[in-house]
Amino acid sequence: MTRIRVSIMILFILAAMAAWSGVWICGRCSSLVSGLDRTEALLCAGMTEEAEESAYALGREWKELRRCASVLVRGCRLYDLDRGYAGLGARMTGDRREALACAEELRQMTVQLAEGEIPKLRSVF
Repeated sequence: MTRIRVSIMILFILAAMAAWSGVWICGRCSSLVSGLDRTEALLCAGMTEEAEESAYALGREWKELRRCASVLVRGCRLYDLDRGYAGLGARMTGDRREALACAEELRQMTVQLAEGEIPKLRSVF
């Protein structure tokens, strides 16, 4: 009977950790998406320098998230985001349409990362 209790407790702890990590990644990804929205708004308003600063700040925020997320998420899901956030600041000084397209692509990949980490009941049963 003790083995069953210990096994159930271990399963409960693993499920709780998986749920917590999914919620944490979703929260951090939504923060990045908000930052991308701000950066796009600054770029559309013609504030290129502020947009560039915002983009570099997003790159730093991504690096912080990446450091912890690499333990929780497969690395192959993060590589394209690494490249995108690393080059976002440099693209702000170039063609505005290209910078907006890059930001939109990053938004979609970030949302996809967040949605992939939400625990779903159908994946359990």
